[in-house]
Amino acid sequence: MWHRFVTALLISLLTLTSALLPAAPAHADDCTLTAIVWEGYTDSSFAEQFENQTGCMVKATYAGSSDEMFAKFRAGRGRTYDLISASGDITERLYKAGLVRPIDTSKLTNYDTIFESFKGGKWNTFDGKPYGVTFAWGPNVLVYNSEQVSTPPTSWDVLFDPEYAGQITIPDDDDRRCGAVVGQR
Repeated sequence: MWHRFVTALLISLLTLTSALLPAAPAHADDCTLTAIVWEGYTDSSFAEQFENQTGCMVKATYAGSSDEMFAKFRAGRGRTYDLISASGDITERLYKAGLVRPIDTSKLTNYDTIFESFKGGKWNTFDGKPYGVTFAWGPNVLVYNSEQVSTPPTSWDVLFDPEYAGQITIPDDDDRRCGAVVGQR
């Protein structure tokens, strides 16, 4: 089921690549879908099915962080990548930089199967228009060193415990910082 959904999403996104970028699609002449994604987002188990159904190849470039993804996409200036699988922490930056265009969701044949809570989110909707389609999410995990912390944390409250002042690291992005604060309340 998941593989069929992702394949359908890839097929739908291929039809939208011209709407995603201000310039012409990167490889309009050779039917190659070039994407900058997180590793695993173009897994062969569904990318091959997409390639067989459409005759278009999927060429993925992986990024290790949202900042790297943004930098690579911006450097391509709409000519290197057809698609970006951006996390919510950089979609506004992509929008403000003029690197993406609104998506016509009426062209997505499987849009009705996406969770309603994923539609119209502040992370990818600007001026009332969707600039991305959320289809997956990931956790913000709390990791600790069991050799240094004898009692496993049971909540985000541990981040505010004076005992650990100056010993905590949180990624420098609003989603994770806000998540930690909200989780604590």
